[in-house]
Amino acid sequence: MKILLLLCLVGSSAALLGIGSTQSVAVTGRLICNGQPASNVKVKLYEKEN
Repeated sequence: MKILLLLCLVGSSAALLGIGSTQSVAVTGRLICNGQPASNVKVKLYEKEN
C-alpha cells in the first residue's frame, strides 16, 4: 500500500511540475503567403492530442 501511495505522489508531482512536457523541433523551408515569400515570421507548431 505504501508503494502505491509513493507511486501516486511521484506521478502527480511530475505532472504538476510539468516534467517532460516541453519539446522542441527545428524546421527548414519557405513560407509562402499569397504567392509571396514571407520573411521574419514566427511559426508555432502544435501537436494534436488524441
